[in-house]
Amino acid sequence: HNGNAAFYQTYPTGQFLRLGGAESATGYVNPGENRRTYFSDIGARILPSTFTGPLGYFGIAQYPNESYYTMHSSAIKFDPRCYSVMFMGNGASFYKSTDGGGTFTTLLTSTDAGASLESFDISRSNPNVMYVFQRSNTLWDGKLWKTIDGGLNWTTCPNPPGTSGGDRRVGDITISATD
Repeated sequence: HNGNAAFYQTYPTGQFLRLGGAESATGYVNPGENRRTYFSDIGARILPSTFTGPLGYFGIAQYPNESYYTMHSSAIKFDPRCYSVMFMGNGASFYKSTDGGGTFTTLLTSTDAGASLESFDISRSNPNVMYVFQRSNTLWDGKLWKTIDGGLNWTTCPNPPGTSGGDRRVGDITISATD
């Protein structure tokens, strides 16, 4: 219930800038675009370079699936080659923006109306390789999608042996940093 707060390297030790908001499990930082942050409950902000400086504002067209349950959330992640390129799961679709979130194109949409595209990761050694986890409440199952061409084509990965639909309904994916 404390809302969104931010810290930047020039702020006084132990001082956090109160940004507003309250309940959403939100908050993303662009690792390359100087002090750009994204919050689904208060919008996109550019943090001031000094603690008493003015906040900057910019637009973002949509936000990812979010939940208090980490395993039921997506995120905003950035292409390691270009930080104005971002990805996210929203509803039953997986999206890409090439303009810092101003517009998005759909890379993948599940045919399962009850699906939620959530956890995903981008390979650091080959960012054209991505995995996206799909949770399905309707089918009580999960699915792992893979692309090797930056999202133009997708295939489903085989289910882990000996697992049931309930075992696969919630998942998380992380690609090895060394692949």
